[in-house]
Amino acid sequence: MPRAARQPRTAAFTELQAAANSVNENNDCAVKAVAIACNADYHTVRDMMSQMGRKTGKGTEWSIINDTIDRLGYDKVKVDP
Repeated sequence: MPRAARQPRTAAFTELQAAANSVNENNDCAVKAVAIACNADYHTVRDMMSQMGRKTGKGTEWSIINDTIDRLGYDKVKVDP
């Protein structure tokens, strides 16, 4: 299968990456995804996830992602693939 063409980074992602860099963060795709999906500040989401047990530079457990979305006041809807 051919490799997908690389897409340019959006302004939103560039802003989130700058926020991550400001706190020497990496492996934070869940933080960025929740921040974008819930229209929330990167540092707010990162702090919430840290309070729930997320470790800097580590992956994020689904329970922490779900709890963060709930705390931000959003509902999750399961969809069929």
